[in-house]
Amino acid sequence: MEAFFYGFGQNPTWWLTLVFIVVCVHVFEYTVGAYRAFFPTGTDVYQELGQDPTYKIWFEEAVVSGSRQRGMRYSDGLIDEENGSDIQLE
Repeated sequence: MEAFFYGFGQNPTWWLTLVFIVVCVHVFEYTVGAYRAFFPTGTDVYQELGQDPTYKIWFEEAVVSGSRQRGMRYSDGLIDEENGSDIQLE
């Protein structure tokens, strides 16, 4: 029951290893974050622009205008698209 504190817990190598692992994880996270700050991906750029109210409205309008749902009519189990093809809903 007291093996943690009186067994390997008294070994400084164990504690140094634990601290080393935690520090390595934090260094890795900060390195990845710094890399993404200098070299953002497309997703990072769109997420940043999506926070701006002007771009957010523009993106929402672009999504709605390019959506396949635009111009569709919903009826009893069928979707009648603009091109005339019907898709059976399940």
